[in-house]
Amino acid sequence: MASEVKREKIFGNFKKSRTEGPQPAKNSGKLKNRPGMSKAHLTLIRKMPCAICLCVPCGEAHHAKSIPGTRGAGMRAEDRYAVGLCRADHEMVERAGTRNEMKIFKEVGIDLHLLVGDLWGVRGDLPKMIKVLMAHRGSK
Repeated sequence: MASEVKREKIFGNFKKSRTEGPQPAKNSGKLKNRPGMSKAHLTLIRKMPCAICLCVPCGEAHHAKSIPGTRGAGMRAEDRYAVGLCRADHEMVERAGTRNEMKIFKEVGIDLHLLVGDLWGVRGDLPKMIKVLMAHRGSK
């Protein structure tokens, strides 16, 4: 039967997925567009000195977890609550956990809540952001 068309065998009542690859999260667009999100701010944060050891550039942005009401289940805090950390210090803060995050910054003489607020206040101006960090480091 040369005129027969070969068909794929179907087992059960399973339909193929209409899209290839993983489905995007339902609210993924809303989370990225919420107030306080800024890729430009994160880029400048990564160019700043590390808030703990002052190595330049820090290279990573740490989103503060200990600020109440800034994140939810499966969400990180907004970019306005970011501070620059080097890889080693970022890992140390992440391992310490949310409860000890403030303690680590206090040991260096930094009030994390005030620092992230002041950094967000001068966002877009790297020299001013560095001055803000140094002022917070000097106020032990």
